[in-house]
Amino acid sequence: KGKTLGFAKVENSKNLSTDWYIGDVADLSFVTTSLNRTNNLIFQCEWLRKTNFLGHFIIVDASSENNLERFRAYSFVKYFNLPNVDAAEGAIFGFHKVKTPFSTFIGDDDIPMPNGYQKCVEFLKKNQHFYFFHCKRLLMTFY
Repeated sequence: KGKTLGFAKVENSKNLSTDWYIGDVADLSFVTTSLNRTNNLIFQCEWLRKTNFLGHFIIVDASSENNLERFRAYSFVKYFNLPNVDAAEGAIFGFHKVKTPFSTFIGDDDIPMPNGYQKCVEFLKKNQHFYFFHCKRLLMTFY
């Protein structure tokens, strides 16, 4: 359908008020799959709300419990409960629900990085012969 995004790195950000703004990405959908990690998903939704996320967040939850009520407060979320579906099937289902021209997969424990997705969307709009864009990312490991 649309184009898939990776991560872009923003360097030399000086304005703290925009450092945590994901960007003008109303034409972007995040797709994630999850199993029994509702609290992670709620954290992601709160993070996206705080960053003024304007896109769509498609959640495919394989948990046996339907958590739809917990996500009604987030207007940007489309929640689907598909008990026992595996991650690959869930991702495929989620990407079939995308209505925006751009989409990307994020893990249920990922934190979308500031401004990176806006840079990806801008790049793909200017370079329409590209269908996938991947750039630097920040990996944190805690022991």
